[in-house]
Amino acid sequence: MQDKTYTFYAVADRDDVTKAKWYRTYSANGSSGWVNNVDDAKIWVKRSSAKSKCTNLGPSARLVEFTVTKVNVVDNSDSVKKAAEAKRAADERRQKREAEAALVRAQADFDRAQKRLDALKGR
Repeated sequence: MQDKTYTFYAVADRDDVTKAKWYRTYSANGSSGWVNNVDDAKIWVKRSSAKSKCTNLGPSARLVEFTVTKVNVVDNSDSVKKAAEAKRAADERRQKREAEAALVRAQADFDRAQKRLDALKGR
């Protein structure tokens, strides 16, 4: 059985992809533009979406097609379990802090109420 082929698309500013700048929809400051590294580029799975962006960017934009024939599934279950455990532990610490703060507030409220009661009774 032949492996399935996957196709992805990106937009470059020239034909020579070794020197090309790549289009990115959002950068660190929230704006779109050109980046030097293909790792930072926007990757489309639909040809029509990438082609539309090329049309929008003008005649210098080039549609680049990536064809993938080998796909590796990475087992990151240990990382996911570790992150879930860290989140659970952080939630427990937060709940403990909130409970301690609620206890301090309740004790302060009780002390104020006790003082008020004593003042009303004339003690």
